[in-house]
Amino acid sequence: MMGKLAQDKRWIEKLRAEIRRHNDSYYVQDTPTISDDQWDALFRELKDLEEIYPDLVTPDSPTQTVGSTMPPSNLAKVRHGTRMMSLDKALSPEEIISFVNKIGRFLGDSDPGALRFYTMPKFDGLAIELIYEQGRLALAATRGDGVIGENVTANALTITDIPVTLTGYRNLFSALPNRLIVRGEVYMKKTEFTRLNQGRAKEGLPLFANPRNAAAGALRQLKAEVTRARQLNFFAYGLAEPVALGLATYSEVMDLLDSWGHQVEKSASSGGGRNLAEVLHIFTELAKNRNHLPYDIDGLVVTLEDLAQWNRLGATARAPRYAVAAKFKPRLSETRVLKIEIQVGRTGVLTPVANLEPTLVSGVMVSNATLHNEDELQRKDVRPGDTVLVRRAGEVIPEVMEVVLSKRPEGLPPFIFPNSCPICGAITVRRANEVTRRCPNPWCPAQIRERFYISPVKTP
Repeated sequence: MMGKLAQDKRWIEKLRAEIRRHNDSYYVQDTPTISDDQWDALFRELKDLEEIYPDLVTPDSPTQTVGSTMPPSNLAKVRHGTRMMSLDKALSPEEIISFVNKIGRFLGDSDPGALRFYTMPKFDGLAIELIYEQGRLALAATRGDGVIGENVTANALTITDIPVTLTGYRNLFSALPNRLIVRGEVYMKKTEFTRLNQGRAKEGLPLFANPRNAAAGALRQLKAEVTRARQLNFFAYGLAEPVALGLATYSEVMDLLDSWGHQVEKSASSGGGRNLAEVLHIFTELAKNRNHLPYDIDGLVVTLEDLAQWNRLGATARAPRYAVAAKFKPRLSETRVLKIEIQVGRTGVLTPVANLEPTLVSGVMVSNATLHNEDELQRKDVRPGDTVLVRRAGEVIPEVMEVVLSKRPEGLPPFIFPNSCPICGAITVRRANEVTRRCPNPWCPAQIRERFYISPVKTP
């Protein structure tokens, strides 16, 4: 038994190190190396093991913390007055039911079906808080590790969805606090994401994997004009201390934010007073129709309506007990890799691209999928002739997720990333702290073609 304990303890530490590494890639570098679903699986495994061995839980475990360590940057640090938390996840309709039943048992309600919830899409963006003083925006900060974030006020002021002054702030209540904290999500619309990546491709720059990473990178720019050019958007979804305003339900919170001039999500999936059966129906319908939304989502947030019950339920070290993020299953298509090509961009960056047997992914026929860079190609070990699972990252860019190893032909040789440019033959270089390999030849025909490419202009 002691042998198994020691083995499980080592595995717990390995899982923690792996999750921290991926958290750093996702939150700090804005370049995730695994999918959300793969991260969820690692986190769930760690959480299950820590429930078996509660004495092994440490305060710095990923199950007890939010986000990642603060990245090194020139942005000023901000300590949140009230901790910004994450959400626990439900990975199936059955887990949504379990979440509701657990709340019912805790509240002593013999009929969990009588509980009411507010639902809204789970935006795939970057959480921030906005601090208003006397109704005017004074500070904007990223979530960071939940305790300390980064000051992004100058960049937030470039987002037109964020009101500088709250509409009718002093007329709504007789006694509003001088300091008010609004929380929400910065995101990038799919059309803007496509425009941004098209521009980066023409310049030979690495592409963003999805709108979330593009939005995070834009918000954390040191120059506000760069953020402005990225055209970010914002949805408000809460207040730090709603009960202090005399509010009774989460629906009232959302109505108040809307009346102050904040953008709140108003699709058919957003709204309050919903019972469990309605929540499950909305989850199913939203999973089917999420492609029709102009922004990226990956689930449905289910929040208890009654604010008084929030206080009774409380929170764990990293998440409130009165809300859950119900995640959609990834939409993957299986196909075969015909060959792997190396494309050369304007600045000489070499990007591996998998040529595929055409397959339908999220309603779009896909025949090519990015492998991002040399490290990513080696990590996934994609080989010509492999059967692979493909998705549209951010529902836009086709991406190879993983190899179906059970279908790999015996003796299939690995792909060797070239150390010379496939166009001009120059020996490639890889700079320190970069994931990209480059052709150093400024006269490379591929670079010249990209530099002098001019979009066709229609003549009258």
